[in-house]
Order: sequence, then structure tokens, then C-alpha cells
Amino acid sequence: MQRVLTFTYNKKKYTSKTWDFEAMCRVQEAQLSGAKGIGMTGGGAVDYLFEGTDATQDVLNAAIVEKMDMCRTVIDWYYTDMAELKKKTEKNAEAPTEDAAAVN
Repeated sequence: MQRVLTFTYNKKKYTSKTWDFEAMCRVQEAQLSGAKGIGMTGGGAVDYLFEGTDATQDVLNAAIVEKMDMCRTVIDWYYTDMAELKKKTEKNAEAPTEDAAAVN
């Protein structure tokens, strides 16, 4: 499933690039650096997702309510993706591989 952010500002609709690994890393980097609040944690990912689109940094900075909603959304996506990754990792750890079975 591809995820994109959309918002309307001054009667114009803006759409981001697709949520990707780089955006996810930006949320994680913000968390690891001790960012507090949704704006600081998700803002870099939101800015990144709108790079190269019609939504300039001036538009994003002016549409602060919309940007905070999008920050909340990318943080939710990040936690959803991390939870799914954890499930896959745990499932793979429980299932023995062919190599491990051959050693035993």
C-alpha cells in the first residue's frame, strides 16, 4: 500500500511524494536525537515528502495546522511500519532455517 500526504491550503490541494524508507529514517533520526513533540519528530519527514512538489517550504510553514496533522500521520506510519517489521523479525527468528536444521 502506498501512502501519501495531502492537504488543502488557500483552496489549492497539495500531494506529497510516496512514504518511503528515507522518510521513515528521518522520523527515527529525530527520535534518536531527542526531539520532543510531533512537530519536531515528524516535521523533517513531512518537509522531505513535499520536496520537489508544488508545496514549497513557505506553504508548509504557513499551513501550520495542516503540517502538524501530517506530522502526526507520519509518526503513526513510522510506528505501524516498525511494529510490522518487529512481527516479521520475530516470526523469522521462531522459524528455523534449513541451514540451522542441517546443523542440528
